[in-house]
Amino acid sequence: MLTSYFKTFDDKLLKKSKKKAAAKKTSGKTSGKTAKKKASAKSAVVSSKLDLKQIIEALNNIIPSSLSLDAGKPIDSGGFAPEGVDLCIYKKYCNSIIDIMDGYVPYELLYGLVYLVEKLDKKELADTLSKVAAAKKLNRFVMGEEETTDEEPEESIPVPSFIIVNDSQGSLMDVKNDVINYYMAKSVNHEYEFDIMMVINKGLIVKNWREKRSYIAFETEDDTMMWFFILMNEYLDMERDNAIDFRKYIKKDIAYPQY
Repeated sequence: MLTSYFKTFDDKLLKKSKKKAAAKKTSGKTSGKTAKKKASAKSAVVSSKLDLKQIIEALNNIIPSSLSLDAGKPIDSGGFAPEGVDLCIYKKYCNSIIDIMDGYVPYELLYGLVYLVEKLDKKELADTLSKVAAAKKLNRFVMGEEETTDEEPEESIPVPSFIIVNDSQGSLMDVKNDVINYYMAKSVNHEYEFDIMMVINKGLIVKNWREKRSYIAFETEDDTMMWFFILMNEYLDMERDNAIDFRKYIKKDIAYPQY
């Protein structure tokens, strides 16, 4: 059942376009017309790129119906709004919540953050992991500053992070090792690491929560999107009991006339 649905699902994430490939040099014995015919036959090359509109539409069809996915920007009540997040998965408090929040999605409504990478190399990997680590700190500063009724500050739950990669240099094992090496070199807190990375048609790199600084790579090939759906929704299905207080997001310090 699942296999048949996701068999062609990748096409819903990718925008395909034809590009002209450079014609190979022909020998002096080949006539001009023959060379043109050969070049023309090899000129149509289909390339695939991540398409934001298609991704939003496709993923909205496979996440829990209680949630929505869109290109909003995350923010917490302290005003911290990390850069580099491509898509937010959030509880749709009301139809116009992103417009009401001027393009932002409040931390209390967030269930997941999505990062899109066209071509993953070492530089792009480092940039992406840095963005993820920053976004994982949402609400941490707020909880540290506010007083609570308990002896210890209330714990802030990091928002799950998912990375979608169209293509990568090297094998999944190489990418996994580069991920661990980056986190070790930068001494990144294990709570600020990404949760799932999907390399389309290659496989998944999944955080192993049983151990710190640990990931498992799965070469799932054609079944990659199916397993991404299953594992991602295990995160999205968890209840986040975060009541939102919109008063905290108002930064105006105005005393209105009272009668």
